[in-house]
Amino acid sequence: MIQMQDRSACAGAERSRGVRFLDRRCWWGWLCVPALAAVLMASGCSAWSGTGRAQRDAEARERMEQARSFMDQGRMASALAAFQLALQRDPRLVPAHVGVGDIYSDAGEYAIALRSYQRAVELDSTAYYPQFKVGQMHHFLDQIPQAIRGYLRALAIDPSGFDANHHLAAAYLQTGRAGDALPFARRAVELDHYSVEAWSQLAEALRVSGRYEEAVEAYGSAAELETIDPWIRMGMARSLIEIRRYEEAIELLAAIDEEVGGVEVLERWGFALFQLRDYRQALDRFDTAILRVEAAGGEDPELHRLLNGRGVCLMTLYIEGERANRSLHRQAIEAWRQSLRLRPNQPRIISLLSAYERG
Repeated sequence: MIQMQDRSACAGAERSRGVRFLDRRCWWGWLCVPALAAVLMASGCSAWSGTGRAQRDAEARERMEQARSFMDQGRMASALAAFQLALQRDPRLVPAHVGVGDIYSDAGEYAIALRSYQRAVELDSTAYYPQFKVGQMHHFLDQIPQAIRGYLRALAIDPSGFDANHHLAAAYLQTGRAGDALPFARRAVELDHYSVEAWSQLAEALRVSGRYEEAVEAYGSAAELETIDPWIRMGMARSLIEIRRYEEAIELLAAIDEEVGGVEVLERWGFALFQLRDYRQALDRFDTAILRVEAAGGEDPELHRLLNGRGVCLMTLYIEGERANRSLHRQAIEAWRQSLRLRPNQPRIISLLSAYERG
């Protein structure tokens, strides 16, 4: 038995997955009397008498209105029961299948919701919203190829659907297909120029595609709308580093570190400082990051990079004026050796170690 939550809690749960919460108004519009009558007429129940048919029509309409009222009140269990009663009167009632899907989706029961949306699509293959939701449920279930197919089918129905464009771009990014994501990310921004999520996604697609100047502009557009997530700003910092705007990157990284910290933040900060030839400050950032990793248990996928940065800073300080301080040389060699113990296949570090090991 699913646990029914109020709408605000469900919306928060869906946002936590990084996916835009949808307004149900796009499908409640189907519930006008002519549309409902047309659906009922299409059911093919020729055995109904005129009176019986009208009665069933009225009962279905009443149950649908009840369901809508219950949903507005956040009474999801009651809404679900009302939808199911409506479907008992007409199993082909598309808005009721969609309503059942929305309730299960909000409750996190994505596999059950998927079946309801699929039934709605079977009954009306021209409806954008249930087809989009089929793609989204596959997405939530980490079935990315099926999600992509679902979003593409939704866009074949309505190419101007913001949600399908936005989510399709996200699905492509998840599979490493940034080039395929770009046109849909651009289209999402065109459809909703004030969406921070759309601008941020476009920026990420541009960054992963190596189009760093454009990525910085897109990140900037997102930041103009509202304060963006620190990890989205991290993407902007990476892009600034790629185009050698190190001072701007450092300012941004310092703010991110103060807000949320993070080993990667310090690693990129150290790299930017090194490029500005501030080797002592760069070494400090790498050492601080290493200490954080050790305090957290000593395991981090970025640890070898931190050790590499530490080694390069130490060796550079040794070469560029502190040759009398042999401990710099020894510490650099040890940092590279430790890095190679963590990740042996690093040709550049092997080459550095070979070149400098003997002093």
